[in-house]
Amino acid sequence: MGCVQLKESEHKERKKSEHRSSVQAMIGVNKGNIREDYEFVKTIGEGGFGHVREVREKSTNLCRACKTIHVKNMNPNHVEKILEEVNILKQLDHPGVITIYDVYQEIGYLHIVTELCTGGDLFERITERKYFSENVAAKYMHDIVSTVKFCHEAGVVHRDLKPENILFEDKTPGARLKIIDFGTSTKIQTFRKMKTLLGTPFYIAPEVLDGTYNEKCDVWSLGVIMYIMLCGKAPFNGNSYEEIFNNIKNSNLRFKGSVWSGVSKSAKNLLKRILNKNPEKRMSIGELLYDPWLTTRSKDQVPDRAIASKSIKQLVKFHTQNCLQLCTLAFLTHFFTKSQELKEVRGIFESLDTDQDGKLSKEEVAHGINFFCCDTEYKLDTVFKNCDIDKNGYIDFSEFLTAVLSLDLELSTKRLFKAFNALDKDGNGRISKVELQMALGDTNDDSIRELLKEVDLDGNGEIDRNEFVQAILKITNIG
Repeated sequence: MGCVQLKESEHKERKKSEHRSSVQAMIGVNKGNIREDYEFVKTIGEGGFGHVREVREKSTNLCRACKTIHVKNMNPNHVEKILEEVNILKQLDHPGVITIYDVYQEIGYLHIVTELCTGGDLFERITERKYFSENVAAKYMHDIVSTVKFCHEAGVVHRDLKPENILFEDKTPGARLKIIDFGTSTKIQTFRKMKTLLGTPFYIAPEVLDGTYNEKCDVWSLGVIMYIMLCGKAPFNGNSYEEIFNNIKNSNLRFKGSVWSGVSKSAKNLLKRILNKNPEKRMSIGELLYDPWLTTRSKDQVPDRAIASKSIKQLVKFHTQNCLQLCTLAFLTHFFTKSQELKEVRGIFESLDTDQDGKLSKEEVAHGINFFCCDTEYKLDTVFKNCDIDKNGYIDFSEFLTAVLSLDLELSTKRLFKAFNALDKDGNGRISKVELQMALGDTNDDSIRELLKEVDLDGNGEIDRNEFVQAILKITNIG
């Protein structure tokens, strides 16, 4: 059975990445009626759990996807598992993970509102095309692998990676791929391996069938996806689960059929290293991401220099008056940014993220400023002091969005009410000191007291809705 112990440095990196930003902390379970905030447009998917519908956010007209789950007769443990998926999604701040916006719990139903991806899934695309060229397959693999690497570093293993769980953001040629369905995912255990048999038959790693495995089971699944993208068939088939599982454990990897004659030796060698039945000898997610076959064939376009320069200048000059304004702007940017703006800024973020770890280090930010805005004066420590909301030493994706886009946000009273409601966890119409601490993370008690002294006009020790709106509008020089 055995156990696994990660390297100390890897464990520290994971622990550091578990710190949630204020944006994620503000997304809680709403006990109100979802129809007050969203209009249901149409059904886009159905299953045994319930259905997925396109919804329109009333205050912005932005379209989202809403997964409605029937929980009336569901085992409470299953409901907890669904809420755990929500918590995992909240933790994963990465362009390649589906973004979560709202959660509503009503009598008999749980509604999870996420971004709406309109480009279909990877399985549909494979079915249409039969198989892809190596360059296209490498581009898709790069998107998926970089996201999975980020998940692993955040301590999360997916356990059910397959083309059906990978969506295209939209139908444009360069659409980003997004990983969904973290319902079978779990936290990586640092000192023990996992034993639960989960996943979809064709994509299950051999060690999962043996009952003891770690995060490398995701690497195996990625190899199966790559194999299918290059030839249109799974590497290990069968007419029954038993036959499929037997072939996964015992059959050799083969490249049969005329389609493989046009596939490079480097692609085949990479597949052999990914689909190694021995997880100890199987390549790691990091080795996969930086393999030459992936890096040379999946080069992203350099972003428009004028747009990148404007965005990075916004990053340099971004600052807020206090932590309440900071977390409010972060939440509003997360919630109200339009898809086209998001795509542009995401492209800039990914071009700056040279080591492809899903977050920006000081070195990467300095290089980006010097490359795109060589005439801009800046102090790197000041940039990070102002932009690194969760103080983890990096500028994460949502933090980058906040710094670049928040200055152009429309701060209407209605939008600020939504931010207030996100902070007001118990829904009593007031933000308490405890609720502020929940949203502001590592902010010390003295800072919280100073904030209350500044914003709490009637001196009752809490912030009501009007005090909140007045404070935010005042310090952003609006109204």
